[in-house]
Amino acid sequence: MTSILRKLIGGMLPAALLLAVPHAATAVQFPQFDAVPCCQLCPRAADPANYTTKYLSSYRTLVQGRDGWLFRSEADLLMQFGPDAEGVKRLGELRDELGRRGIEMVIMVQPPRGLMHADKLRGLAPQYDPNVQFASYRKLLDTMRGIGFTVVPTDKLIEAEGTENFFWRTDHHWTPAATRLTAKLTAETIKRMPAFKDVKRQRFVTRREGLLARGGTLGNAASQLCGFMTPKQYMPRFVTEADDAGDGGADSLLGDESVPQITLIGTSNSEPQYNFSGFLSEELQADVLNASIVGGGIDGSLLAYVSSEEFRTNPPKILLWEMEHYHDLSDPITYRQIVPMLTDGCNGKTIVLEREVTLKQGNNEVLFNGGGAVRPIKGRNYVLDLQFADPATKELRGQIWYTTGSKDKLRIDHAPRGPSLKGRFVAEMRSDGDYANQTFLGLDVELAPPEVQPPAAAPLIPSAAPVAAAPVAPAVVQPQKLRARICSMTPAANSASVAPSPKKARLHSTNAGARVAGLEAAGSGGAQ
Repeated sequence: MTSILRKLIGGMLPAALLLAVPHAATAVQFPQFDAVPCCQLCPRAADPANYTTKYLSSYRTLVQGRDGWLFRSEADLLMQFGPDAEGVKRLGELRDELGRRGIEMVIMVQPPRGLMHADKLRGLAPQYDPNVQFASYRKLLDTMRGIGFTVVPTDKLIEAEGTENFFWRTDHHWTPAATRLTAKLTAETIKRMPAFKDVKRQRFVTRREGLLARGGTLGNAASQLCGFMTPKQYMPRFVTEADDAGDGGADSLLGDESVPQITLIGTSNSEPQYNFSGFLSEELQADVLNASIVGGGIDGSLLAYVSSEEFRTNPPKILLWEMEHYHDLSDPITYRQIVPMLTDGCNGKTIVLEREVTLKQGNNEVLFNGGGAVRPIKGRNYVLDLQFADPATKELRGQIWYTTGSKDKLRIDHAPRGPSLKGRFVAEMRSDGDYANQTFLGLDVELAPPEVQPPAAAPLIPSAAPVAAAPVAPAVVQPQKLRARICSMTPAANSASVAPSPKKARLHSTNAGARVAGLEAAGSGGAQ
């Protein structure tokens, strides 16, 4: 049988080979491809005029680095930054107001992305000088220390070991490895604070849980401008949890509904996927309440937190503010909101002017300081407290008039993805320059339809021309009620103290790496 099979196979093999090999006279046709280098920015990315959408404006202007790295010239490569003289003054007032409530603020300014990865820019960004940026960064940290804040010495990270993956190649966020390094440095700073001695201890452990993938925020901007997709980058992901099996030491309150006495407020860099609050809890062996907001900018999480019932009933001993170096620390509207919110706006204060109106689409007169008696409403000793009936309202467009004929445009935007402030807006009257001595006359509020972003156009190929977006029909808004109050910053004689005593039952952070869910602003009385 074996010999028969051999003969059969031997007889079939030549024919099979003839079928497999093309005839000599037939030319083989292979597909043709035009290969182009991947992931190099196109000329469109170099023109700031092409960053026309709200999203793209945050990444103006992209700069090509080595090994596929991308940078933002107006953020990563910014060389002069920090608060001006007025910003320094208002930051000092914020520190004082927190101090009156027994709260010490710690400042953690993330190091510039350009500095951490200057080797990826050498020879490619002639206008960028890392030495100038480093000097400006150190000056910012020294300024914060001079104001009286405890400041994490993050400038030490610039030349530290193990920082080759501090940031992602095509994303402006830091990596889990960077958060761990920074958390260790931050914890060392906090442990030296007198306030930390009374912080309750609890055991936390960190474990690795899968991978974290980032295509990149800068990569997405490059895709919209140039039409290519940047490759994803992968890093280990970590999760930190309370270790209920540990003894936690002599100061442990395991099994007790204890109140976290350290709160983290910050940007999307502090969201759970990077585990900054988790690493902090592990390093400190203490619970950290994460009240950070994605897309909240410099003041989004701070404003939402000090507006919350959580803050008023359970103020922390230590408040850690994580921020980017390029954030505007001189914007007056930031402090005009935060400082009066520390005392809950007009709740518990003497009301000098009040009115409830129904707003219609367009401009509406809300308050008028007249009717036979002009009240001496001047400067930031007075606070404007507005409560919209629709708790989803997150934009205020108004105009304050003064008896001199001057006017002040009032524009406030709450973080779109942040905790709800229930349609409440609180701000001091303007006091800079000549405004301090001008008398308030009236307030107009515009009820405008929400800004509708046109649908994003498909990514362009390098040779394609921009495609005009389809027109969007204007939205129509329904009338809604608004309660407007102006009050003196001085509490009423019979009002309660600034904040009630901490309560035992409260929102508890069971996972230090998780953001607080449902952190909401709450006022008292009819303001809600």
